[in-house]
Amino acid sequence: MTELNTGPDTLLDAVFDTSPDAIAIFEPTAPHPVRSNRAADGLPPEIWSILRDHCRRVARTGVACTSEALHKAADGERWLRLNAAPSGALVVATVSDVTDLHEARQAVAETCREAERQRTETLAAGEAKSRFLATMSHELRTPMNAILGFADLLKSYTLDQQQIAYVEIIRRSGQDLLRVLNDILDFSKIDAGFLTLERTPYNPASLARDIVMLFAKTARDRETSLFVSSDPDVPEWIEGDVTRIRQVLSNLIGNACKFTEDGRIDVRVSPGPDGTIEFAVMDSGIGMTSEQLRRIFQPFVQADETTTRRFGGTGLGLAISKRLVEAMGGTVRVTSMPGEGSVFLVRIPASICQPPAYAEEAEADEPAVRETRRVLLAEDNAINRMLVERILEQDGHEIVSVPDGRLALLEVAETGLRSEDNPMGYDLVLMDMHMPEIDGPEATRAIRALGGPASLIPIIGLSADAMSEQMDQHMAAGLDGYLTKPLDQAKLRAMVSRTRVHAAPAPHSTAVPFPASPSDSGLIDESQIGEIREVVGEEMLSELLVAFCRDVQAEFVRLREACAGPDRAVLAGAAHTLRGLAGNLGAARISALAAVVEEAAKSEDGGTIDPALIAELTAAVERTVEELSRRA
Repeated sequence: MTELNTGPDTLLDAVFDTSPDAIAIFEPTAPHPVRSNRAADGLPPEIWSILRDHCRRVARTGVACTSEALHKAADGERWLRLNAAPSGALVVATVSDVTDLHEARQAVAETCREAERQRTETLAAGEAKSRFLATMSHELRTPMNAILGFADLLKSYTLDQQQIAYVEIIRRSGQDLLRVLNDILDFSKIDAGFLTLERTPYNPASLARDIVMLFAKTARDRETSLFVSSDPDVPEWIEGDVTRIRQVLSNLIGNACKFTEDGRIDVRVSPGPDGTIEFAVMDSGIGMTSEQLRRIFQPFVQADETTTRRFGGTGLGLAISKRLVEAMGGTVRVTSMPGEGSVFLVRIPASICQPPAYAEEAEADEPAVRETRRVLLAEDNAINRMLVERILEQDGHEIVSVPDGRLALLEVAETGLRSEDNPMGYDLVLMDMHMPEIDGPEATRAIRALGGPASLIPIIGLSADAMSEQMDQHMAAGLDGYLTKPLDQAKLRAMVSRTRVHAAPAPHSTAVPFPASPSDSGLIDESQIGEIREVVGEEMLSELLVAFCRDVQAEFVRLREACAGPDRAVLAGAAHTLRGLAGNLGAARISALAAVVEEAAKSEDGGTIDPALIAELTAAVERTVEELSRRA
């Protein structure tokens, strides 16, 4: 046994004996400690057993060993930390009560779990609010589309003066209601943190002039002079969210017109400090008290409680404007005196940029000569369907309407893209985004998954979804354009007139590659069938296959009849249609053989079609129909 140095150091002995931690000193092979303090002597047998195991491990490895154990004592459960460490030829073991530390850890962990739970609930609440806003936006805008659309449509008919006045009342009231709805939705979007800002070039002086022109009649009706001026040092082009800046200035100028009668309004654009630009709106209207100024930017607050009754509005316009400006990194200040008018000063960062290309403006112009289009309209709302039909029929377009995305998909798959060889096809599709059975985005993705020219048909989305995230999601489905409801009739007409196939196939060709030999093509392109199944699901795929089998047999009969006739152009057209139809649903063998027939019909020698080719095509049609019918 190693002899301990138990000299006269009474202070060290006192610390050892009175320590609240249990301390025991072991020889590596001894079953009992050579020395221990009072705290160690009071340890229960199960703790001594763990300590001895630790000491043996330390003696064997020379590495300290630590663990924690839960001890059920008379005064409750206690957490103990057991430690054993080498000290020369001995092993020193300690036992500490870490119950408080353990409880503190548990409290911290519980706090973290609670914080995570609250964070999850907050995110869920935000998502729920976002969904609510999206739903409300859609549900409120959809009937407004019909109200404003038919009011505008009525103006194109011959009406007497009283009828014209009634229509104008409907139209203006609808626009007023739409502004109120937009205010509420905008405020909710900002409040929920869902506002997205864009950066595009704009001319600040031109913007101010354009907005002032919009309010010129309103000012005249109130016998108020409305002026606009621009400092010569104002940059010609700067970057910013022109839509939101227009919204802010329209609100300020609209308020100035509303609260100024028989007076003057000045709108001034000038350079501001630190690379900013200033828009000032000054009026000689009713003005505000200091108390009203203090509350003017609070939501749902107006100058006094009679303002809403006298002038209308939600009391959200200035609150929204202030938050929009602040989101752009700017400020809004106001000074006013009762009876003397008000001055609103908007200051926003101005990043000078190059002038934009004017393609966007050119797109907005309607073409001088309208080309008649064949349009497929997919819209579940009967009133909105009727509205779009009437608008486009006035321009001479041919409209075919279906009430849901499923029928739209079937119609495109069966009828295809319009061409010289397929005059009954469609030039474009107007697709509502929210429909039963298959909605707009899903139907769009399914059309894009079709093979052949049908997959290239232009698709314009129609929806009351006005939030940028929603529009981005819809466009990502494969849309060529997007119009929000209530529909702007001029924009609808222009988009229908100018939209073209975004990847037009060459004349007499399809998206199905022409093989070197018909034998190179398998009967069915399984990958294409799989893509369509992934987009539309098994049930819809079955419907498509049933429709395909019916149509492909009808087209093949037409081709065989054309083979017997003298007109090779008719035969080429029939083969082209069959080729495209087969390519839509992955019938690769039929498509490849039909392509050979088409090329032969167009050949200069104008000879007869090889009967063996027609026999091979007949067999391909029969085998394909048999196989796809079995799957359907």
